[in-house]
Amino acid sequence: MGHHLAGDETKARMEVAKDSCIGRRYLSQLEDIRTHDIFNCLVTVRYIHKLAISCHCSGCQSIMTGGVCSYVGCRWRQGTQVNLKAWCTVEDGSAQALIFINDDCCRRWLKFPASIWKVLEEQVLPHQGEFLYVGSKTHPNASVAFRILSSYCDAAVHLRRPLHIMTRKFGNNEVNTWTTAYYLKEHPSKRLFCLLVEEMDPTSCAIELSALGLTYKENAAETELM
Repeated sequence: MGHHLAGDETKARMEVAKDSCIGRRYLSQLEDIRTHDIFNCLVTVRYIHKLAISCHCSGCQSIMTGGVCSYVGCRWRQGTQVNLKAWCTVEDGSAQALIFINDDCCRRWLKFPASIWKVLEEQVLPHQGEFLYVGSKTHPNASVAFRILSSYCDAAVHLRRPLHIMTRKFGNNEVNTWTTAYYLKEHPSKRLFCLLVEEMDPTSCAIELSALGLTYKENAAETELM
């Protein structure tokens, strides 16, 4: 029941966000956009800096380790939840920015195959609690899950597909909560928080990207994934 309530609250917040959206903007205009303005962009992911997959107790939100809640005083035994977070550089043909993509938005962007989820859940949920992918730096002793995720993120062309996003800048009170050290090196106007990810019609994308001098070959992405 708690998950349904959370889902309803999220939908309500998204409706409010859509109503207050100021419309389409380009990343080159970020310095002129106010901190709490919500706007739309058509972007592609240029680089994945960090991807975090973690398993949390659905009662107290603490990390699960070894199949149990890491918080000593917690007695919750009614399930867990998997959280996804990604920090990426995106571009739109006019400029680049760093963006934080969270949970549902991250799932929609990643489109993990069932086989990938199976391995990650077997590695993350019962054992590590949290699993990190940082760039393409594969260590000699990396786990099977890390090797699979690294290969997927480095090779999957569809992760660089055009995305229609609704976003806003980070608020000053969010910087310590959601960001990492390298994220803070970027100018505050170039730090974004993703609110919604939507797929774009390939034809519309091709027309708009062509006008910006960019290209995206959908067939090449499909071939890469086969």
